[in-house]
Amino acid sequence: MSTTTLETAAPADALAAGREDADLAAFNAAFRSLDLDWHWDRDLYRHLPHRGDDRETLGAWLRDHRPHLLTVYDVAFLCDAVLAAKQRHRAPTAGKTP
Repeated sequence: MSTTTLETAAPADALAAGREDADLAAFNAAFRSLDLDWHWDRDLYRHLPHRGDDRETLGAWLRDHRPHLLTVYDVAFLCDAVLAAKQRHRAPTAGKTP
């Protein structure tokens, strides 16, 4: 039986937090680069419905918090634009550990 201790849990928690911070920063950079006045803080990001990939998460947020945009734009179009911009912001740091 394996026992998790503070010493073994802390590095994994720190790595997950670093990935979460990098992902959040990339989303916010994508929003800025598309001139969207959206900003996600850590608390909002942690409470998003992370049920699958980024497309599902972003789509759920759009349906809950920006439904007026979905009367003009297709959710897939908005997700594609944001996720492409997010990828451009992540590309310089891809493969690096925070």
